[in-house]
Amino acid sequence: MEKKDGAFTQTVAATAETEPPRVEAKTTGKSADRADTPAPLTKSPQQATVAAVPVSNSTSSLPSSTSKQQIITGVDPRVKSVRISSMRQRIADRLKASQNTAAMLTTFNEVDMTPLIELRAKYKDDFYKRHEVKLGLMSAFVKASAIALKDIPIVNASFGDNTIDFHEFVDISVAVATPRGLVVPVIRDVQNMTLADIEKTISDYATRARVNKLTMTEMTGGTFTISNGGVFGS
Repeated sequence: MEKKDGAFTQTVAATAETEPPRVEAKTTGKSADRADTPAPLTKSPQQATVAAVPVSNSTSSLPSSTSKQQIITGVDPRVKSVRISSMRQRIADRLKASQNTAAMLTTFNEVDMTPLIELRAKYKDDFYKRHEVKLGLMSAFVKASAIALKDIPIVNASFGDNTIDFHEFVDISVAVATPRGLVVPVIRDVQNMTLADIEKTISDYATRARVNKLTMTEMTGGTFTISNGGVFGS
């Protein structure tokens, strides 16, 4: 802004937010005494900041329950979603990014299978006569996984958009070989199944997978995945 008065010119230049206005005075001989005119008072940067950014008391008005984890009820009453912190979400994002970009480590733990092999050898004929399906080792692997997942629910959980979803059911995905390659159908509610139920389900999936009769619904939604030991002779 410029204000002209005779030979006196006053120029006020102000930046938007970062610095206070500055005053320039240009004088000529006749109006030199006017150069001593005091500049108008302006607010200091601190005063301007206080006026522009009012103090908020919204934090004190929040209920104390917001500091606790919130349980969200979804469409399926068997799924309990617990909101997670932004830090935990960031950790999950970083771990996923690491999985996509870095080499993964595989750990092997040996288990003595002698008792299970002896049990299968002893009862496989009676099992087949009673249930009309062969007794393999996969049903034992699946059932053992379900028991462990019920004991350690966090392993059976999954990430939502900003939640960890704890499942009260155990749906285990099992790989099945087909002429077109591997498919991974899901055995639902394994926690309620017997060994015979599991073997019948695996047999049914294998039969229909070979003729391309599995649906997308049957191959999605597992909460845990195990390898099919059949390729190793089980």
